[in-house]
Amino acid sequence: MFKEKKGITGPQHGGAFRIAPMRDEIFTAAMWRFWNEGNDIYAISRGAASQQLKLSVHASGESSVRFNERGRWKLSPALKMGDWLHVCEVRFLINPDALPPPLAGKLKRNQKAHGVEFAPDKYLALNLFVGPPGVQWNDDAPALVGGKPLWICKLADGRTGVLVGRIIELDEANRNVIADLREKMQINVKADSKPGAKPPYVEARMHSWSPTNGNIIAIMPLHLGAFRQPRPTSMISSSDDIRRFTVNVPALGMNLAAPDRSTVARLIVTGGSAELSAHFDHDHIISLGQLRLELDLESLRFGEQFVMPLQLWDWMPTIDGVPFGQWRTGVYLRFDGAVMTVEFITAGGVNVRNKFLKQPLEGLANHEEILLTIPSDPLILKASKVSPHVVVDLKARFWFRSISSAAS
Repeated sequence: MFKEKKGITGPQHGGAFRIAPMRDEIFTAAMWRFWNEGNDIYAISRGAASQQLKLSVHASGESSVRFNERGRWKLSPALKMGDWLHVCEVRFLINPDALPPPLAGKLKRNQKAHGVEFAPDKYLALNLFVGPPGVQWNDDAPALVGGKPLWICKLADGRTGVLVGRIIELDEANRNVIADLREKMQINVKADSKPGAKPPYVEARMHSWSPTNGNIIAIMPLHLGAFRQPRPTSMISSSDDIRRFTVNVPALGMNLAAPDRSTVARLIVTGGSAELSAHFDHDHIISLGQLRLELDLESLRFGEQFVMPLQLWDWMPTIDGVPFGQWRTGVYLRFDGAVMTVEFITAGGVNVRNKFLKQPLEGLANHEEILLTIPSDPLILKASKVSPHVVVDLKARFWFRSISSAAS
């Protein structure tokens, strides 16, 4: 059920709108604040000082999510639903053992918030829509089961923005997302932390796209087990410790198809190796060849537009010749009629530990691991009739570090 805080009833019209999931009168995730300026809509979440997230929805049709001015997701075009455009869905996946955000449940003087209570077997979805001038929400509202308009704003050009809230049963797909994030997300607690000190509030975040909902931003607050405590001094590797590793990625290619399934481009990893002297607990950026985008000018229909759902690409890098499991990369493809844009991303780093390998790495102790992320940052390639072939460097992030006895 939707539970109001500070006297808000029904949808709020205009102004800044604050909302967060709750359980037993306590906020369970960082609060989001939505507002509009001119023809644009914005939202911001400040779960922690190092985790600010800002959503920007511009009149041009371009939307993006920015992280502390350092990272950025460019969202796919809004999905048309009747007269309305669905910009994105913010999905809160809350574990029963999730750590609460700072000052959970408290608001500053004169601030109002919309708290949403829901059971552990459900999740909260916030859907942001933009409608054309003259269209009211009730006139042609998208059929969202259990949807309730929470905030309605009028933009300067006459368009209307609507934030809809839904409480939905956790299905197998979302349970798998939660399980995957719980397994992968591991945070190091600072070595100088006081024994028993409470870990900070941290969120795992993931962006995906579906043909029914469009852009999805998943938010999952971490639990206590995701934080590694400092190891005893006798088991911590020295910062002067240097190990030598060789990372290799194979050469491979992927056909990119249009909605009619015709191949309109090809994405190619040229393959490459990098030998590095890795310092313990240091972040290294290494080069692993190139990523190429090649358009098929005969098959691509210029003047037509399309957006393709997320495509997953499986491949198998190695460290010192040892494979460490199948690597999965996400590929987003969109075409505006003249320029094809391809985004090449990874959902997160892979923790390489000897206990998970069929053949252990000689340079890696059992209390150590390697965190490898390929690419080190999302890559965006743009090709057109004038420039049908585009090449960028493929870089990886390599981090050699210790793990706690609890995590090993």
